[in-house]
Amino acid sequence: MNNYSILTAFGLNENQIKRVESLSENGETIFFVELFANQRTCPKCKCTQCKIKEYKTKTIRSLNTGSNRTLIEYRLPRYVCPKCRTTYTHDLSLSNYKTLSKQALEYIIKDFSEMLTFSQIAKKYNLSITEVITLFDKFCPNVKRGLEEAICIDEFSNTKKSIDKYACIIVGFKSHKIIDILKNRTLPYLKEYMANLPLSHRDKVKYIITDMYDGYITIAKLYFHNAIVAIDPFHYMEYLTNAVQNIRRKLLDSNEYLVDASWMGKHWRLLTERISNYPKNNMTLISGQTISYKDRVTQFVKQDSTLYYAYLTLQNFYAVLKNKDYEYAKTYIPFFINSLIQSGIPELIQCAYTWQRYESYIINSFIKIDGKRLSNGPVEGLNSRVKTLKKIYNGYKNKERFYKRIILIVNKKGQA
Repeated sequence: MNNYSILTAFGLNENQIKRVESLSENGETIFFVELFANQRTCPKCKCTQCKIKEYKTKTIRSLNTGSNRTLIEYRLPRYVCPKCRTTYTHDLSLSNYKTLSKQALEYIIKDFSEMLTFSQIAKKYNLSITEVITLFDKFCPNVKRGLEEAICIDEFSNTKKSIDKYACIIVGFKSHKIIDILKNRTLPYLKEYMANLPLSHRDKVKYIITDMYDGYITIAKLYFHNAIVAIDPFHYMEYLTNAVQNIRRKLLDSNEYLVDASWMGKHWRLLTERISNYPKNNMTLISGQTISYKDRVTQFVKQDSTLYYAYLTLQNFYAVLKNKDYEYAKTYIPFFINSLIQSGIPELIQCAYTWQRYESYIINSFIKIDGKRLSNGPVEGLNSRVKTLKKIYNGYKNKERFYKRIILIVNKKGQA
């Protein structure tokens, strides 16, 4: 009776079993099972008079039970239809979730929130990948979050096999949890999605942080009437840092001789980095001279007045706006944009006109919630994790399943 109880835990009813024997040795238990030949209906023509053609043996590794390993060896009838001559083997229906014990199912669902591939989970529990995917599709818990007071909207590159290049991700600014992932960021799709959200939910949103994609700003204005839109600082600062780097590249392309051009080419990021973030240690040159990173960068940019002006403009912007608030930004940002236009430097002028177009949204990025400036930092951090997951789960063909897995892994982190 004990044998029957164990087999029942794996989905077999006692009335299906004709005979069962067991053998245990070296921490391994083998069950020899013979089933009643009661599947005599042809799956093709539905004839109910199918005959037994032969018996086949099938060995299945069941779920691990502690330190022991359990194997089930089935003696399965193979049938032949006298009408259409179709042959088929007795169906164990082991791909059905009901063959798993409740405890085993809980373990598998828990592993879905870990950085494990479906194939790793399948191997761990002695299941097929198809069975694991079936369990995921049926039992993956819904851990999406509702809309929050402040939300971040951004995108990430879709899976390679996806028709849409980018997927849209919505993240809570305070919670750092994923609210939802949308299959694309096209304006028609975004409109359809947002229109289906309850108005009472949309009205709760007070702040929307996004990049400089006009589609997101349009959506914010159309569907979130109580929300203030802010441009993420990284995205608008990228226009200014790119302007400085483009000036450097133009100098190098002009074949003008610049001292230390080779070193600057290897450490080009220092040109647009905050001086406060430069390495603190000094470096020793071949000549034996000791010099700081700040002085070496300064010596390089001073060789060209245009580059030097752009470099100082960027560093002054960093210094002036450090720890500044929204009220200060309302005055300083328009002044700074105007100073870029007045510089007469094409790269800075182009940056200024772009900033001028999004001026109010840039100023809004200086609003603080609980002492933190509005930014897309929470979603940018998640994007790096998404890239890691894309590498780990290379081969996902179903992007909706991939999104569900991302949301589960990210939102379950830190939960008991």
